[in-house]
Amino acid sequence: DIIDDDLLFIDADMTFELGDVRRIEEHLKNYDIVTGLYILANDNPAILKRMEKDYEFIQPEKELFKVDACGAGFLGISSRIYHKLPHNPFTNIHEGELVHGEAISICHHARQFGIEIYCDPGIKLGHIRTKVFKP
Repeated sequence: DIIDDDLLFIDADMTFELGDVRRIEEHLKNYDIVTGLYILANDNPAILKRMEKDYEFIQPEKELFKVDACGAGFLGISSRIYHKLPHNPFTNIHEGELVHGEAISICHHARQFGIEIYCDPGIKLGHIRTKVFKP
């Protein structure tokens, strides 16, 4: 069966509002992959730029902007690109000793096929984290 609906991946530890979902839906009419903005446990935004051998965290711009990779905590994927992606685009990519997790891997695969990834910094998401304190 062919799926003709766009996908929105939402991790269980993300907080968002209905308006955030609607913004992603609107973006997917024109863009192939779109994420909102949220912070990871290491205090970095979940958006990255490809450097020579790895990806590095970047700071967000003020308007919708292109990224090389992003977290998959709130990730919209247009149905237009399903046929362009490999069978399992979330499979971890190995680059020598470096192993990219599923979020970086789908972005890496997408970029290999000329698919662009965007971040809307106006979609401000919460990321629920817990910390364990030891005396």
